Amino acid sequence: MKKLYKLLLLFFLLISFFANAQNNCAISVPITSIPYISGTLTTCGTVNDYPEGSYFSSFYGDGEDYVFSMFVNNAPVSYQFTLGGSAEWKILSVHTSCPPTSANAIGGVFTNESGFGQTVVNFPSNGLYFIFVDTWPPPDCGEFTLSVTTPPPAPANDNCATATTVTCGNAYTGTTLSATDDVLPTGVLDCGVDLTTGIYHGVWFKYTPTVSGQSTFSACGSTYDTYIRVYSGADCASINQCEASDDDGCGTFSGPSSIDVTVTAGTTYYVLLGGYGPSSSGDYSLSVSCPTACVRPSNVFAQNPTSSTVDVSWDGTGTFILEYGPPGFTPGTGSAAGVGGTVINPATSVQTITGLATSTSYDVYIRQDCSGTGSGFSLNSDVAFFTTLGPPPANDNCAGATVVTCGTLYTGSTVNATNDVLPAVSCGGIDNTADGFYKAVWFRYTAATSGEVSISTCAQSDYDNYLRVYTGTSCGTITSCVGYDNSGCGFMFGPAAMLLNVTAGTTYYILLGGYDNSVFSYGNYSLQITCPSTCNIPTNVTVANVTANTANISWSGSGNFVLEYGPPGFTPGTGATAGVGGTVINPAVSAQAISGLTATTIYSVYVRKNCTGTGNGYSANSLVMNFQTLADAPSNDECTGAITIGPTAISSTNVGGTQTMPAVNCGGFTSPNANDVWYQFTTSSNGGASILVENTTFPGLDIVVQAFSGTCGALVPIDCSDATVTGDNEVLNLTGLLANQTYYVRVYGYNSSSAPFNISVSGAALPITIQYIKGSKLSKTSNLINWKINCTSGEANMVLERSTDGRRFEPIYNITADYIRCQQPFDYTDNSPVTGINYYRLRTIDAD
Repeated sequence: MKKLYKLLLLFFLLISFFANAQNNCAISVPITSIPYISGTLTTCGTVNDYPEGSYFSSFYGDGEDYVFSMFVNNAPVSYQFTLGGSAEWKILSVHTSCPPTSANAIGGVFTNESGFGQTVVNFPSNGLYFIFVDTWPPPDCGEFTLSVTTPPPAPANDNCATATTVTCGNAYTGTTLSATDDVLPTGVLDCGVDLTTGIYHGVWFKYTPTVSGQSTFSACGSTYDTYIRVYSGADCASINQCEASDDDGCGTFSGPSSIDVTVTAGTTYYVLLGGYGPSSSGDYSLSVSCPTACVRPSNVFAQNPTSSTVDVSWDGTGTFILEYGPPGFTPGTGSAAGVGGTVINPATSVQTITGLATSTSYDVYIRQDCSGTGSGFSLNSDVAFFTTLGPPPANDNCAGATVVTCGTLYTGSTVNATNDVLPAVSCGGIDNTADGFYKAVWFRYTAATSGEVSISTCAQSDYDNYLRVYTGTSCGTITSCVGYDNSGCGFMFGPAAMLLNVTAGTTYYILLGGYDNSVFSYGNYSLQITCPSTCNIPTNVTVANVTANTANISWSGSGNFVLEYGPPGFTPGTGATAGVGGTVINPAVSAQAISGLTATTIYSVYVRKNCTGTGNGYSANSLVMNFQTLADAPSNDECTGAITIGPTAISSTNVGGTQTMPAVNCGGFTSPNANDVWYQFTTSSNGGASILVENTTFPGLDIVVQAFSGTCGALVPIDCSDATVTGDNEVLNLTGLLANQTYYVRVYGYNSSSAPFNISVSGAALPITIQYIKGSKLSKTSNLINWKINCTSGEANMVLERSTDGRRFEPIYNITADYIRCQQPFDYTDNSPVTGINYYRLRTIDAD
């Protein structure tokens, strides 16, 4: 029996379908002919409409958007997309509908620091497609260019059997844009990161050396992120050995690659040059150096730069030559320097280069000198690069320590500071020699009175630092460490603060260092010491029982206290007065409840003691404690608020969800809690259904999904799924569902994980739905209607009808599609529209 499920009426006046440039689909920029060249455009000022996870790559997005549209009427067809422009990290993503989701994406490309990327996208059917350009913060926007052209033909060396024969010393160029993905040779298990990385848009080469030695296989100069694998074997069908693989080596983080291979004369080597990821394709350059017995140095690193020196290390034994020069210079060969290069001969790892200019970038190469054994010189190593620091700050060492007074804020930078050797006294901490002395600066403070002080870098420091405080008669005679800390500003990693009892007349030497030898441990600092007080500063400030609108604050100490809270980074007041942006609770008693807070908001809180009753005024503020309130519970936090789902994925989240019922043992795993949210769907016939929950952000959820029959007050568990890990999607397949019944679904994150996700349900038991129906005026005598439906299974019959008054409709076109066909859009050109307004509607009938 046929069942009529949906009657969607669409009224529109077909005049103009497109408008001016903008960031939403309704007024997207039309691409009306191929080739298309955009010129320089910008996403700046278009606003962010589509979050991270909306595109074909879940790691990109969340910047400002630019939207194009393109109608395809000659499908199946492929087009080449080239994305350029000054914005470095950006994405182009092609979708069958709007808003964009990972489910309706059909391809795209993203760029790296080069700002350039190319790809070919296959359009499977006629219809309207949307093309999104977005940036990957930071920054949130930037300039770009877009061209759409007909792609080149598949390369002749698209597979191993037709590999291009290469000889050493020559460069071979081409494009992989129309190359197909590769299946790696079987039986060769270890040839790269894994068996799927680097197989995309691969092309093959064949090389047979005439002499033995080391050859370098280089794709440097290619325009995309490459991956090289080198195999050996009698022929393509009997490859049995992986000689080497690499996805780097040309001096960029995510670009072309090169690799050194020891080759044997007469052996044939098969080279697979693939793209690192699915969208990695473009113009390539491949060269193979002629074999040499003098091995090229590897693993060259430049480290520990100062304003005039750097240390360079590499792997290998023997005699070496180091050459450095300005970025992009061409190094020499043998013992001779290239133009602009400076040679250190002989050089020994680790080699220190001295006499460098401050704040200057350099390239450095290493080559081996094998002339003593009659083997000449090796090729130059892969390039390493570095930038020297500016002049070190005046307080870079203890002798130049900045003299500080209490109550004054001191600021500066440690970017150009050098590492310190700690005084030979124990100063606690995680490790007295390994942490906290990197890029350090010094301060000297002499207390005018005795009492307790707060030493803080919280106000303006933007890196992970470490405080140590010493005493002694001079820098050369430091005798003891009186305090240390690597936190205290409310975060696990970041600025440090500490409390210290000081003695009048004593001089204290303060070392402010980076926590470790990383880019997160230097930057801009601030240092401030409060003036000594006999009114003790509260300690051990903690937060507990945080909800969306309340929190409880506790601290150590007895007496009268003032509590102040405000936005992160606000400057608290003194005494009974609040600072700008702060709110005071006076008097406050530990544990003090704070109410009226805003959900999902970070707060900073301080406590100070009121000693006015004893004539000692107020203490300084405590070390800061930061906390974040929880999210408001979503509308579907309970079963009674379940959201209806269907074949079209909807965006949702369990952020702020609370536990409705205990977590279920699913697949042998039981979460300690269940921050669940609820959904429902109603069947139209007997059969099965599949519930799909897709992560849309990184790292995402460890998803658990469970289905129930019954009612919210009397739920009956049917089945559950917890088969994947954090970040993966989860599918729950249900069978034996009954017609005209409502079923409930709850989703939660294992171990309290919470994040946005998409959810949908499909299957034989579900009705057909119409995702969209749209129209555009092609000419004075023709209108284009395009639509998409969500088939659940079997066949669907669609009837397009037209009316002149919006009441009486006549059929003008019908089509029956199977399940696979109706996953794609449909279109129909009405070549006989009536004069004036035309009304169209679509009827869908499940043929089963």
